[in-house]
Amino acid sequence: MTDQKHTAVAPPIVLPTFEPQAENISPEDKAVLETSIANKEKALMNAKLAIAQSETAAVNHDNFVLRLAIKYAMKDGDVIDNVSGIITRK
Repeated sequence: MTDQKHTAVAPPIVLPTFEPQAENISPEDKAVLETSIANKEKALMNAKLAIAQSETAAVNHDNFVLRLAIKYAMKDGDVIDNVSGIITRK
């Protein structure tokens, strides 16, 4: 008596195919779509500009604080009060 092994083979799965269909949107909807895309791009440009301006302001602030530190011979730990302009020495 011999041992025989049988392997079951599943039939291939056939998926239905769909033909793409094209449909034009109305001219009014197209105009609104184009406007919304333009608004989105404008908002992105404004955000990038705001980031650049913020970075420039931070660099200018740091540079001015450094010049104050040199001018008033500040040492590590000295603090300038942003409201009163008083230097507190450590």
